[in-house]
Amino acid sequence: DLVIYAWESSELAASQASSLPAAARQLAVDYVVSGSVLRGDGRVRVTAKLTEGRRGRQLWAHRYDWEICDIFALLEDIAQCLVGMLILRIEDDVLARIRTKDPQDFTAYENYLRGMHYLANWTAGQDDVERARDLFDRAVRCKPDYAAAIAGLASCYVEGVRHGWSRDRKESGQRALSLARQAVAIDGDDGFARFVLSAAYFHIERNYDFAEAQLETAMMLNPNNYTQYCYKAWFDTCIGKFEESIASGEEARKRNPLLPDTCLSSIGFAHYLAGRYEEALNTVNRISVHDESTHVLQAVCLAQLGRSEETRRAVARYRQAFTNIRSNSEEWMTYLRTVLPVRDNAILAGLLDGIRKAELLE
Repeated sequence: DLVIYAWESSELAASQASSLPAAARQLAVDYVVSGSVLRGDGRVRVTAKLTEGRRGRQLWAHRYDWEICDIFALLEDIAQCLVGMLILRIEDDVLARIRTKDPQDFTAYENYLRGMHYLANWTAGQDDVERARDLFDRAVRCKPDYAAAIAGLASCYVEGVRHGWSRDRKESGQRALSLARQAVAIDGDDGFARFVLSAAYFHIERNYDFAEAQLETAMMLNPNNYTQYCYKAWFDTCIGKFEESIASGEEARKRNPLLPDTCLSSIGFAHYLAGRYEEALNTVNRISVHDESTHVLQAVCLAQLGRSEETRRAVARYRQAFTNIRSNSEEWMTYLRTVLPVRDNAILAGLLDGIRKAELLE
């Protein structure tokens, strides 16, 4: 839980103490947030800094710029951006301090935090997911009614099914759903448990309606988690809600300007399927490490924009990196459904059109 001291107490301690670490000791806090606000020409600039209280080590700093339209909406926007990013940075610092310890010495909560580190917000590979599963299992053995750890365990099984890592897909899927439902039954107000149950309904049962309902509840319970907005961007693309997907991507960016590649990919596909090819290309060009799907997305964006020479170069890069040549529309459709498990195949028509224009069909 995050406990925040009132501004008045913080200001008094800061005025009396000789240094920031001294003020942190006086308040008995682990972290200090400081910053400034400048206003002019209908705009406001907020600078924020997060510092570790014990040693005065700066952990994060960022500058935000907004236009002043609705002051109350602006205040809410500022609060959501700062709270979401601060929680993320504090969790990162806690994980950095405990990462090297022996897991046998951890409490259930510490095992849970280490598991979340390995799960890594959509970027975990098979080995990391297996490590996370082991840590979540330890946490549950320490505290059998720990809803968040049970949800983490369920999430590992979901990832195994989603990526084809599970030896027995049916058994792993049933295990994922059972654990996710158990976590929600223990604590229905745990946003992470609701989030994992949404993912389980989506990936295991393809129950889009149940998945959407659980995701909405998760976001209501934890509106500052950027990962959930990334996931919603991808989910909304799969059900054909492209404008909602783009909006979710923007909300994710507000909470974390350094979005992971998986989130940028989801936003890029949403822009493309909404017919915003330039925005899709700009988004996919921000991805640091491209997989097969983003190579394809880059090529079809260029094709739709009529940039022939760049399209040819993009297709050449794709064919050099990947040897699976798909010779017809049916094979491409099968592949695209693994990238975007859509509710209706008609959603993918725009991608097939771009694939034809890019001459990716043999």
